[in-house]
Amino acid sequence: MQKMLLFFFLFLFNHYLHAQTSAPENSRSRLIEGMVSLRDDVMRNPETDLLGLQEFLQLYGSDCNGYAWFFDSWFNDVAYNYWYANSKAQINPTDSIQLTHQLQHEYSWKNRYLIDLIFQGILLNKLPYPIAKNGRLFDEFDAYNLHDGMKIAEIGDGTGTISLLIGASYKNTALYINEVDSMLVKLLKDRVKDAKCLNNNDLISVVQGQENSAGLEGKDLDLIFIREAYHHFSDKKQMIKSIKKSLRPGGVVCVYERVLKFYSEDHSCSMHVYRSNIVRPFKRAGFKLIEEKTIGQKLFLKFQII
Repeated sequence: MQKMLLFFFLFLFNHYLHAQTSAPENSRSRLIEGMVSLRDDVMRNPETDLLGLQEFLQLYGSDCNGYAWFFDSWFNDVAYNYWYANSKAQINPTDSIQLTHQLQHEYSWKNRYLIDLIFQGILLNKLPYPIAKNGRLFDEFDAYNLHDGMKIAEIGDGTGTISLLIGASYKNTALYINEVDSMLVKLLKDRVKDAKCLNNNDLISVVQGQENSAGLEGKDLDLIFIREAYHHFSDKKQMIKSIKKSLRPGGVVCVYERVLKFYSEDHSCSMHVYRSNIVRPFKRAGFKLIEEKTIGQKLFLKFQII
């Protein structure tokens, strides 16, 4: 009898160890597959101009700050591509500064999604743009604890890249992509419609948010994540109330943010906040902090409804 109990105990213990070691590995391999699908989707885009981008980077610099500049140039002024289409005749071909700006915006717009994959740490900054298999995204996604069949929303999505990565990596997952900027909402809708990498495009919705509402109330979400967007909330108290109404009982919200304690104030956005500016409003709204860690230079905070 004792031998049988010992055998049974060893069986359970080995099963536990296997689960502990294989689950992260399965999550990692699944995420890599999603990254490959997303990269292939971008490479199939007829606008993507790899050689043109490489030529430009060789002329004007190829460091990460250059990619950040490209990202900002199209993200912060999405309307530029419409202006550029109507202004080519106004460019003075003898003005080197004008030509440089023309090239910067032309190549950044054509390759906006490829650049964002590099900016987000999905691809390495070199041809043929391999997957960044040791990137920080794996730690971030492990912290989200994602699995098939969840109902998830990202608030302040911007480019849509991370939400699309989830949609490419997990099955039967309902995704709500929230953005306030109306032009970005249009771009996000077009990107979701054209995406070939998603497991189910019909389960992904782009939602126009407001300054004091996520527009997701009553969705009974399992998870809401906010990546470097919390500091842009103009009415944090009302937005957190809206977030709470959007979650199911026991639902979780994750905030991944550069905070002033961990990030040099000299190089941060003027709107960045301290840790206490995140934790206190969530606790006052009826959340408890259940996990906290640093990933790179950013703070990861996970809250759950009490």
